[in-house]
Amino acid sequence: MTTECDLTNSLDKIKDTYSAVVVSEPLPGMSSDLPELPYTKAERFCPYKDSTIGKPDFTIDVSKDKRKITLNITDPTSAIYADNKFLTMRDIFMSDLKYKVTYGKAQTSGKRFKDTETSQIVLDVDKGASYCFTVQAYIISRDPGKQLGESSQVKCSPAGDRPFYEGMVE
Repeated sequence: MTTECDLTNSLDKIKDTYSAVVVSEPLPGMSSDLPELPYTKAERFCPYKDSTIGKPDFTIDVSKDKRKITLNITDPTSAIYADNKFLTMRDIFMSDLKYKVTYGKAQTSGKRFKDTETSQIVLDVDKGASYCFTVQAYIISRDPGKQLGESSQVKCSPAGDRPFYEGMVE
């Protein structure tokens, strides 16, 4: 229901503040009797402070003794292309980029939260229990309403030698 315009490649100074005027033009081959085409002004924005950060992905590794779980987080890719590659959020935000991990045992509603400054976090867990996780990028230098990126997909660890769903209560 909304229209978006990606100006990423035109905004080379991501910490500057920009404004835009969007003009609506008729489709090719269509004419308009309007003396002036309709337009709107976008709110001023700063790519560094206002851009939406997508979902990170991550893998789950369970230690051999089943008492630690390591999440290996993949930094989301941006639409900014430089040095023959798309930059990651880590390339752009550097030490400002943190991750907020939400997790809990698969059969319970209790949640725990843990932040990490790197793309890896090691958590102490109960041996043999399944845990479910979500991860969000977290930019502490932003205004509170814009600090968190999109939540990742929920992923769960196996319960001992069984998949997490085998231990779930119906």
